Amino acid sequence: MIDEERRRQYNLGYDLKRPIMQDGSEGASFHERVERHYFPEHFDFLPFGDPFERKRQLHEERKQSQPLESNEPDIPPGSYVGSCHGCKLVSEGKRLHCSQCLNTRGQRVDSSILLSDCTEEEHVGNADGKLTCERKPAQMLNAGEHQESAEAVSNEENARHEL
Repeated sequence: MIDEERRRQYNLGYDLKRPIMQDGSEGASFHERVERHYFPEHFDFLPFGDPFERKRQLHEERKQSQPLESNEPDIPPGSYVGSCHGCKLVSEGKRLHCSQCLNTRGQRVDSSILLSDCTEEEHVGNADGKLTCERKPAQMLNAGEHQESAEAVSNEENARHEL
């Protein structure tokens, strides 16, 4: 063959008849079928399931790789502050919304909570990426009570050693 374009088309199998699909359309060319068979990594492979799964996965990967957002200064105190970022008060200060709360898988997820849900004995905390109300930690013992309790423990330990 003298014509280079016809030779290339012949070498790629474009002269072969394409299969007819069930819907009446032409199927893939011989060249494309060979490429898909021997080099599947060059093609998107969607075996079954949701066709937008990959798109959502890429969106989630981008979200996870974003830099951490800073919290607004007027947020209420709580144990969530160390594990949630991008926190701000919304709905006229009635709801706390954090855009990047870490869950147990290390993923950053959105979460929000109504501040009125927590009582006076509770503060906001992060439970597996979800903002929840947690009991506030017990107040520290004052120095006198601490010293007395430490002496009582040491007296008990001495009594055990004597036995």
